[in-house]
Amino acid sequence: MRWLAAAALLVLLLLPAVLSSYAITVFIFIFFYAFGFTINTMTLMALALSIGMLIDDAIVVLENVYRHMEKGVPAERAASEATDEVGLAVLATTFAVCAVFVPNAFLSGVVGRFFREFGIVASCAVCMSTLVALTLVVGVEVPPDRHRRHPAQPPAIAGRTTSVSRSRTGVARSWR
Repeated sequence: MRWLAAAALLVLLLLPAVLSSYAITVFIFIFFYAFGFTINTMTLMALALSIGMLIDDAIVVLENVYRHMEKGVPAERAASEATDEVGLAVLATTFAVCAVFVPNAFLSGVVGRFFREFGIVASCAVCMSTLVALTLVVGVEVPPDRHRRHPAQPPAIAGRTTSVSRSRTGVARSWR
């Protein structure tokens, strides 16, 4: 029974990463169905690229959110201000990546047949990953301001240290 609690805890700890990757994957499979694309090496490579862009964009946004929180700004306002600050840079990166991959969809000949799906899927998936990084990841990862923080701890990690230590203790007990 303890292993079940440990497994549930592990799922809860990995939930933000799973949700963001799941959102992109579901969108892309709907996109595959709508355009009649198949799952092949090129489309899976485009999907892997978009998940890498999601991680990159999410790191940029979350680092800025936590920088604001360390200055003492409440979590909701920090998320809003930080997303406003770096949103344009993240969008510029997305448009630059799309500008590279969209022309691949218009190649002619045998090479064009291979790269058509890759270019379209990569562009749409990167756009979706930007949307997820600016909305879903920030909403799931930023802790709400429900409790007063201890003044000796930096605001970004206050409250998480006790929950992390409790989860480590629980996992350690369940594996004994």
